Amino acid sequence: MPIQSAEQYRYQLFSDAIIVLDTNNSISVDLKNDNFGQLGQYKFSLDGTGFAKLKANKLILAKDNFSGRYVLLTGKISVKYKSGIDVNQLVQDYGLSISSHFPNIRRVFLEVNPSEKLQYINKILLNDNRVLKTKLDKVDYNQFAR
Repeated sequence: MPIQSAEQYRYQLFSDAIIVLDTNNSISVDLKNDNFGQLGQYKFSLDGTGFAKLKANKLILAKDNFSGRYVLLTGKISVKYKSGIDVNQLVQDYGLSISSHFPNIRRVFLEVNPSEKLQYINKILLNDNRVLKTKLDKVDYNQFAR
């Protein structure tokens, strides 16, 4: 039986959001406006306005339902699987692709496209008897802060 977790209910995704990496802090945003926000060197617009002329990042903006904080998701799911499982068959069963695989620790990162299916695929994987646990992959946006 797979380990059930609250992970499948954890995030509210904002599919219309635009996220940009602003390493030079050259993009001004009104942080008093609820439509805009900043996470480290990433700036975002919840409804996609304000950054239309900029190159958007492929990250996914989500709100953590437990903490109330915004997070950046990569569109990948980390899957811890049972010993003896054919990972390629697991991936093929869901039509996903492998981003990274670490067989020594029985962990694989799967890419989900389109990203709107991220939570749906995560929920299905959690119920697969070959899977021990899953986690949506997040960006550590503080790694660039100085």
